[in-house]
Amino acid sequence: MINCAGCGANMRFDPDMQLLKCDYCDRTADPENLKAEIISPESRIRMENKTIYEAKVYTCPQCGAELISDDDTAATFCNYCGASVMFDERTVTMKAPSYVIPFKKSKDQCQKLYSKFVKSALFAPSSLRQNDTVERFRGIYMPYWVYDMGMEDEIHMAGRKSHRSGDYIITDHYDLSTNVRSHSNGVSFDASAAFADELSQSLAPYDFKECKGFSAGYLSGFYADTADVKAEVYESEARDVVSADVLSKVMADPTFRGYSASPSIDVVSSKLKVDRADMAYFPVWFLAVPNKGYVSYAVVNGQTGKVCADVPIDYKKYLLGSVIMSLPIMLILNLFFTPRPIILALITAIFAIVIYVITDKALNLLYTRQHYLDDSGLRSTRSEAMPKAMAQQNKKKAKTKVNTAGDSLRGFWIAGFVITYALGRMGFGAGCVFVMFFSFVMLIVWAIVKASGNKAGGVKVKQNRLVFKQPFREKVKILIKPLIAIGLCVLLMIINPFIDLVYYLCVFAIMILLLTCIWDIVSVHNKLTRRIPRQFGNRGGDENGF
Repeated sequence: MINCAGCGANMRFDPDMQLLKCDYCDRTADPENLKAEIISPESRIRMENKTIYEAKVYTCPQCGAELISDDDTAATFCNYCGASVMFDERTVTMKAPSYVIPFKKSKDQCQKLYSKFVKSALFAPSSLRQNDTVERFRGIYMPYWVYDMGMEDEIHMAGRKSHRSGDYIITDHYDLSTNVRSHSNGVSFDASAAFADELSQSLAPYDFKECKGFSAGYLSGFYADTADVKAEVYESEARDVVSADVLSKVMADPTFRGYSASPSIDVVSSKLKVDRADMAYFPVWFLAVPNKGYVSYAVVNGQTGKVCADVPIDYKKYLLGSVIMSLPIMLILNLFFTPRPIILALITAIFAIVIYVITDKALNLLYTRQHYLDDSGLRSTRSEAMPKAMAQQNKKKAKTKVNTAGDSLRGFWIAGFVITYALGRMGFGAGCVFVMFFSFVMLIVWAIVKASGNKAGGVKVKQNRLVFKQPFREKVKILIKPLIAIGLCVLLMIINPFIDLVYYLCVFAIMILLLTCIWDIVSVHNKLTRRIPRQFGNRGGDENGF
């Protein structure tokens, strides 16, 4: 605790002022120039050695998560499992981080950013908007490993340059080489197994130029998480990030302009040398919303204000909103369009194919999430064997937005163009059923993209994410429905009955089946946003927190 030199009350760090402030007498102090007499004994940095300090660690008796704080009364609920519990408390000697990025966004600013984010999700549960939920945001300094690495070596790569000579295209092959001298500092990965990698990556980037040397004053009034992931865990990923940056700068050099080259990240990565890995505290506003044994997270970058949240879809709101929006669209479209049975069956088949692809991707992401296959930090702290998928060559590495399921629904919009053309043949009768179905589909696109949390402060976040394929036998129960719909549509077009009523009845039945498939997509999306609370025993580390 930091005691006020004027009245003796506790001081807290004010993100707006970037100073320590006393709420009673408004006295301020510079957190980097604290006098020894205003630091209470239980949080005093040892003046003869500023690399360690004493702190109180609160451990959740339910999930084992640990938080560092100097507030005796504030630790009343757990940030990771959402439980309201009495924390176990102990005082330990912690190794101080080398750097800290102070909070720049206050709690009020964080709550406004989050509220604005949730309001854009029309079908979000009302509980996420309630004041008592928003008030549970807690400012936590998350531990990150910051890697300092560089290289001074020569790299080689194959290059090609093509030109036309008469009727021929001639391709010349070259052996390109260059000397690279590079140094990078600030590449960071979270060092807490309790903090999901996807959440920490979604908050990136932090501006490392604003980091400060560690001082206990920055922690006053906030919490800090304990570090239990070793620096070696993310070293290869840090190498890949730096290697990609080095190669992009090499290929942007005018000397290599015009060459078609395929440089290898692995070659550059092998030449990089990690000079050091320092611990740093980065600011995060953290919220956990418990719900029937599950928990949804919302995080806000305490420096930039970037928001990422698990926002499930409320089923009742979705059904009501779908009906309200579908009816006027159905009436308007049926004034101008007339359906043909064969086109109706063809478009329904296209929908079934798109739904199958989306469901498959969503199930793969859910499988990856539930088995923590995309969380290197958590896996490094677990001793049990991971699923067989880790040993198989079936992983896909690609740049995606934060929510792959929501992003994949872009396929619906492509299908929408085809449908718009086909709607020119529609009218009343069976056309009403199809337009109702079409309205449902377009609404689910909009709802999931809005609700999925794939925006962060208005910026679409891209990251490298490992997505593992779930074994087909485990997801066939869900994928069998769009497969049946595809088969029925093909069979219907092959048989091609002469009676239109038979056509319309069959297409109507297939649409009902596809509506249940869309319901499955919503269900999978909600499972992605409602996580199983992580369980930690002894979170590892020694008495120094490492």
